[in-house]
Order: sequence, then C-alpha cells, then structure tokens
Amino acid sequence: MVGLLHFLVTLYWIVFVLGRYGGLPWYFAYPATVLLALYMALYFGFFTAIAGAVWQRWGKIAFLWLIPCLWVGFDWLRGVLFTGFPWMDLGYGLWQVPYLLQAADLFGHHFLSYLIVLANGAVFLVFQHRRKKRVAVQVVLVALLFGAVGLYGNLRSGQLENKLRMNDTMVFGVAQGNIDQSRTWVPEEQRRPVDKYLDLSRG
Repeated sequence: MVGLLHFLVTLYWIVFVLGRYGGLPWYFAYPATVLLALYMALYFGFFTAIAGAVWQRWGKIAFLWLIPCLWVGFDWLRGVLFTGFPWMDLGYGLWQVPYLLQAADLFGHHFLSYLIVLANGAVFLVFQHRRKKRVAVQVVLVALLFGAVGLYGNLRSGQLENKLRMNDTMVFGVAQGNIDQSRTWVPEEQRRPVDKYLDLSRG
C-alpha cells in the first residue's frame, strides 16, 4: 500500500500525458496510471518481504549492509525490466549535496541510493539493536564510509573548479519557445515552432 500511494503521488502527471498528449480517453488514462503505479509498487513489496527475511535469518548487522544492496538491486531491475522505468531513484535526491554527489562519477547514481539506504538502516539499527556496543562499531564504519565519500567529493569539487578557471569560456544562450505540446505535432503548425526557435536563436 505504501508503494502504491508513493507512486500514485509521484506519477500523477502521467494521467495528463496519456489523456492530453496521447489521445486516450480519461476512463483509460486513469486506470493505466493506477496499473503502472501498482506495477512499480511490486518492487517495494518484494523488497520488504526479502528485507524481513534477511532480518530474521541473518541478523541485524548483516541487515544493515545487505539491505542497501537489495534496494539498489531492485532499482536496477526496475530500470531495465520491460524496457525499464529508471525514474525517481533515491540517489537523484542528492543533486543538491555536491560533496556526496561527486562519488557518482566512480560508481554511478546507484551508489548514492546505497548511501541513503545505509544511513537510514544505521539509524534504524540504533533504535532496534539491544547491544549498543556492536551497533556503535557499525555506526562508526558507516560514518567512515560517508567521511571517505565526502573527502573525495571535496577533492573532486576542487579539481573541477580549477579546471573551469583554467579553460576557455564559452558564451551560449537558451531558447525557450513556450510552445503548447498539444500543438507541436499538428501537421499544419509544424513549421511555426521551427520558425519561432530560429527567431529566438538569432535574437
């Protein structure tokens, strides 16, 4: 249910894409969006079921390090199965955290998702595990990993800033036509958007 609600909220706009731009009647567009959300929610369901089994079978410490791998595995599978739907991965949420974001050039955005799940798992473990000393060791290891990622991010950001200062600059512009997408592919109007972008680019 949590997965279904999550994807219904985040994929609500697909109704308008299917209805307005895809030409589907609303009584098809709404069920199609719900079906997509149900399919996406299956990954949450499978993750939860396997995570519970890991917790029971291998213990809480193994849970901390294995669950992020499981989450990333399902994210990857969702991105390739049935042509893939690689949207809304957790790692995308770190786009405003440059010191963590730089690690993506080594391991990809899935590693950022791994870090997020790992951090949440560490917090969860602190409240659930009775042996605080064993938990403290794991929390320190997690902190060291984040420290290493942050250090790399700091060094990498400095390298990029130096390269930007040393390289030649280029002046460029962005042309935003604000053209109604429902009119873009109307045969008799296909020339108008092209002319508008040409005029904006010349200006």
